[in-house]
Amino acid sequence: MQGALPSLRLFRRLFRWGHGPSQYSGFCSARHCERSEAIPDLNHDCHAPLGLAMTRENMKKVIVYTTDYCPYCRRAKQLLENKKIAFEEIDLTNDSAKRDALQEQTGWMTVPMIFIGDEFIGGADDLYALEKSGKLDSKLQGP
Repeated sequence: MQGALPSLRLFRRLFRWGHGPSQYSGFCSARHCERSEAIPDLNHDCHAPLGLAMTRENMKKVIVYTTDYCPYCRRAKQLLENKKIAFEEIDLTNDSAKRDALQEQTGWMTVPMIFIGDEFIGGADDLYALEKSGKLDSKLQGP
């Protein structure tokens, strides 16, 4: 059993000498990358998911209409935050007039209401379906 897992001592030695994830060593953990940074830069190709480098300049604006009591809103925002996608949140909890106008515009009666650019995407389940199918990143790319 002794040779099955690396020892804790070896683990500590590797991190002490800077051979580990970027948050510990200050270097990119990708072998081909020589960038020195404490926090990975998602615009750097070896850190971007699937090699897709997105910046705020080339990303469509994302707007999420929410209410403060909605669990689906929290799920949608969590996905966007985990993917480091900037979004504007507009709380409709106390604004029934704006909510009615959005319902008339989209035909959608529940929150969240998610827009990428001018396109109405749908709700949290629709956002997760786009992510699962691999189409979310391409929808976010600017014109």
